[in-house]
Amino acid sequence: MAREVQHNVKINRQTTLDTLYVYPPGVMVEYPATKANDRVGHLFEMDSGVEWHNPATSFAYSLGEPKGRRVGSKSGGRGALTCALLVDSQGSLVPICESHATCMSLYY
Repeated sequence: MAREVQHNVKINRQTTLDTLYVYPPGVMVEYPATKANDRVGHLFEMDSGVEWHNPATSFAYSLGEPKGRRVGSKSGGRGALTCALLVDSQGSLVPICESHATCMSLYY
């Protein structure tokens, strides 16, 4: 289902993903791959001009604690939080919101 799989992908100066799955626009993923001891990322490409939706709403996982969300710079300043993987159609970094949660169970 992934268009591309990359390994050892650096997303910022502190974090490198062991595996990154890249999906084309319009793909729905119910069961994204996870690994117990690896950092796994899922990048969903979006068509410009199409209303944005959160791909995680299609996941069949029940998410729970610990979870969190962060907007803004990691140093607590007002600068935008960015990730080297997320760029616009001109290749410029775009502001992001970082979120995380733990998989608690599967919906059947």
